Amino acid sequence: MLIPTIHTLPPEIILEIFQWHVLIDVRATFCAIFRAAWVCHRWRCVAFENALFWRTVDLCHNDIPYTEVVHQIFAYSGTQPIVLTLDLTAPAWGYSGKEKYRGFLELLRLHLGRASRLEVYADETDWADIIAVWGGEPFAQLDVLIVRCYEDWEVFDDDDSDDGDFVPWNPTAPQAVAAPSPIMPNASNTNATIPAPLFFPLPSGHRLQQVQLYGMSVSDVALPHLRQVSVVQTFPDIVSAGGTLHPLLFNTVAHLELQQISMPPMTMTAHTPAEPAPSPLRTLVLNGLRATRVRDDDDAEHDCRPFFASLPTQELRILELHRFDPTGREWPDFLASLPSAQDAYPCVSSLVLHEMAFGELSRDELKFFLGSFPAMEGLEVRECADVGSKMLEILSGSRRLCPLLRGLLVDGVFVRRKGV
Repeated sequence: MLIPTIHTLPPEIILEIFQWHVLIDVRATFCAIFRAAWVCHRWRCVAFENALFWRTVDLCHNDIPYTEVVHQIFAYSGTQPIVLTLDLTAPAWGYSGKEKYRGFLELLRLHLGRASRLEVYADETDWADIIAVWGGEPFAQLDVLIVRCYEDWEVFDDDDSDDGDFVPWNPTAPQAVAAPSPIMPNASNTNATIPAPLFFPLPSGHRLQQVQLYGMSVSDVALPHLRQVSVVQTFPDIVSAGGTLHPLLFNTVAHLELQQISMPPMTMTAHTPAEPAPSPLRTLVLNGLRATRVRDDDDAEHDCRPFFASLPTQELRILELHRFDPTGREWPDFLASLPSAQDAYPCVSSLVLHEMAFGELSRDELKFFLGSFPAMEGLEVRECADVGSKMLEILSGSRRLCPLLRGLLVDGVFVRRKGV
């Protein structure tokens, strides 16, 4: 009886083995698959003749000198849409020369039209070249865009943590200053030299559906199909020239995440419409928000209540609040922005509170806070001292408060509500 060997395996199984090999050797993706292709003619055919295997292209600054190999990698994917990741955070032009760097960008431009998902990480000094070379590209199949602009290497953390590889914001530590919005510059930098804002070169009316921004924006164009936005350490033009929330963003986006940003100063409107226009916003994540200082030499901060009160929350379903600065006015202003009970967030079914400093809120104040979420079915409290037990006590003593809520998830442990 013949003993089956690996040469008898069907191509689909060999291709699956190759994919696992790439996952194990993730720091050298194409080197891993090329090594597998060198074993024999059959393996080489399996690797190079399956276009779907080459749909995910992950390149870094080390690949800049090997333009012929990179071009061949794109050729292997045929005409299929690709997922393209570019990590250019190292000073690539310093290793290979500025002309080779721009030539590498020109090579990439030839294939940007097939990118359905594009991730680009680069230093601020290199983004000018990227924008100049890629300007005018239609990005015809792009649905998801992730861009990160780093001004200082110290902002980046190599530690593989669950915090998205970002160093937690520390108000006393030197930080990279992201390019401010041209409509609403950061008030604390009025005496500083404001750099020209960086905009990723998308054409107006683009089909983009999901974007994650770190240190730059795409907000100078109309993106009518945008549904999911994540912003880290910089605002796009969230505040319009009239001092209100930008309708382009809040009238189209269903999922919005704001992380480690300074809330722009706004003016509290004297009149709120009885029936606000419906908003598609269903998920709102606020992480590490901080108030904007009035002046650099003063600790006074702008009022955050107008910003919170202007958020379109009438149709919101999921609300997450993470790590508000306990020494600032962000959290007190959020609580103060809540209107009468059962009116602020009428449709929110899921609420997450993570590292939020409730301070010395009284029982009545906690009860008022919970009453702002009459439709709540799920409540998760993580690392908020004894707030979870206090809320459970209040909810167990009032059956009419949040009637759909059956219990709380406190630091990973579900605690059932009494009397419900």
